[in-house]
Amino acid sequence: MQTITTSSTAQTSLTGRDGDPSVRGVVNSNPQQELTQQLNAIRERRNWLIHILYVRQEYSSCLQVIETQLRDTEGTCVYALYVKGLLKRMEGALTESLELLQTAVLISPDSASSQTQLGRTLHLLGRHDEAIQSLQEAASIRSFKGLSNDWEVYYHIGLCHMFRGRYEKAMDSFLQSIAIQRHDCAYLQLGKVALLAKNYSTAMDVFQEAVAFSPSNADLLAMLGTLFLQQGNTAAAFDYLGRCLTLNPTHVDALVAASSIIQDSGDYDVALTKYRIVVSQQPDSSQVWNNIGACFIGKRNLYAAVACLRKSVFLYPFDWIGHYNLGIVFLTMGRFCSALQCFNAAISLHDKYPSAYMLLGICLGEMNDLSNARRAYDHALTMQDDFLVYLNYAVTLLKAGVRAEAEAKFRVFRSVWDTLSSAQRHEQASSIPVVVRMVESALQRSALPASASAVGSVVTDYEESPSVVGTGESPSSSPVAECTRSEVDT
Repeated sequence: MQTITTSSTAQTSLTGRDGDPSVRGVVNSNPQQELTQQLNAIRERRNWLIHILYVRQEYSSCLQVIETQLRDTEGTCVYALYVKGLLKRMEGALTESLELLQTAVLISPDSASSQTQLGRTLHLLGRHDEAIQSLQEAASIRSFKGLSNDWEVYYHIGLCHMFRGRYEKAMDSFLQSIAIQRHDCAYLQLGKVALLAKNYSTAMDVFQEAVAFSPSNADLLAMLGTLFLQQGNTAAAFDYLGRCLTLNPTHVDALVAASSIIQDSGDYDVALTKYRIVVSQQPDSSQVWNNIGACFIGKRNLYAAVACLRKSVFLYPFDWIGHYNLGIVFLTMGRFCSALQCFNAAISLHDKYPSAYMLLGICLGEMNDLSNARRAYDHALTMQDDFLVYLNYAVTLLKAGVRAEAEAKFRVFRSVWDTLSSAQRHEQASSIPVVVRMVESALQRSALPASASAVGSVVTDYEESPSVVGTGESPSSSPVAECTRSEVDT
């Protein structure tokens, strides 16, 4: 062994003297390693300062240090590129942020953090499928390195699936995120996806679990209160909305929902006071202006109602509810042509609401277009066999002089009306008994008095329920459901 070692040593010395390149490389290996270490030290030497400035939110100073670092390293410092990409995304420069993060991924493709932030930027740019691929790559890198799963990766995958309309996959991703680590935002998005998928029982369970986990989150309380309100549980809705407003007195969603409950109870002045707070924060909300107009209808201030409803229609012309309510006001004012245009617009936007056809029939009858009025009434009856349609139908036929058919329609109405209890009758418009007596008197005289010209608009129940828009099953609660539902869909 000594001979071999000596021989080897001698050979190394000899070849070294002869200047063999391979041997010279061995001899010079230490200087190369030192140079590499020096370059790495230069490349990463300001990372600690960049991190501290970023955490302190001293973004301008942080950006100056990043520019210096990138200039010294010729744009090869991964951490500087990474943080600069985050800063540019915060400024709204998404394209520049994407380029920086892509460069960081190219230099260091095994960085899970860079892949995650790249996916988030792609999501903000609307490139959801590419974002999902990047986020899944980040999850694979973490798994390969033996790191724990990141809840944020699956959370943003769920957001991408939600924007692509793949609600089941989105729910699975949000559930994975919650299983890794529970966060309020994941619960909130999971509940919203369940609502978008029309899985209301799941949404209710999600929000209840979320409120139990985070009882001081105003957004979760507002969503749960809104969901109870849509299901008709006013007491539970008011409880959760009250808790939300205790935490955040200016929470817009909770204020709108609570104001709608107050509005349906007939306390229009209090509701308008709360709507005034909402308008100061969201002056361009079509749904809020619609509800304000409904309050003015209840206060019998029809010109103010027209102004508010016109503003609602101007802000969102594709919302059928604003057109419908505006038509009710014009019908009450006797402006039948304007009301006809509004109801036509409402039906063209949403043709599944029977009361719109009934009111259209009233307008056509007042304009002496009996044939089209018949078609509107008949279509309303095919959609829903409502006794109010029969009553308005009878009024229109009597005014047109068709006594026999009017008597038949009124007989159908009477057969249903007589079976209602006093409590059920009290829930209907207070003008119905007056109209019934007028129709009975007209049938006996074979003519309807001219004072019944506005009967149709009163029988629509707008007086007792000035927000008579929505699902068609419960007119008094429909505007609440519409306003709160619109907040969920955006």
